[in-house]
Amino acid sequence: MADSTSEQDLVDLFGRDEVVRRELDVGEGMCAPGSVLYAGTADELAVTWTDTTYSRPAILTVMGENSRWRTAVGVAVGSTLAALDSLAGEPVQFTGFGWDYGGTGVWKEGTPRGTGEVLLQLSPDSASYERARSDPRYPEITGEQTVTSRHALIRELTIRVERILIRWAEPTVVRPCPGL
Repeated sequence: MADSTSEQDLVDLFGRDEVVRRELDVGEGMCAPGSVLYAGTADELAVTWTDTTYSRPAILTVMGENSRWRTAVGVAVGSTLAALDSLAGEPVQFTGFGWDYGGTGVWKEGTPRGTGEVLLQLSPDSASYERARSDPRYPEITGEQTVTSRHALIRELTIRVERILIRWAEPTVVRPCPGL
């Protein structure tokens, strides 16, 4: 998918039955126009559009742990932080946990122009995160700050990729999510 892909292009490629329109959560209680491919399957993809013309993607999101979708170097939902460190050849940086954009970092793998910025949203498993909450270092890995995979407390957590996002732009049409 590229920054010029439209919803009609997706319908032409995958078929009308595989492309469903939905309001998609973009954080902080706000939603934007979206399309979901392969809804309800491990291969589900969510495309948030820049506006209601459905002609320019803002964000593509992969969330299925058993999904076939991967980045060019093989990062998938479920990849471990240790695997990311190995692939990157350096410590991975991301935002602190515990807020809407927690655990998000830019993933650099030389993507071609027009393919967008790759973001990974990382998440610790609930058991190790719960243990971390009572650690005096916990404030060092939460909130709106940069955290690195070398942080001692981070190394004690079991952290995996929860979402892969490709971002081309910010949605220009946002509104409160229904039901909130």
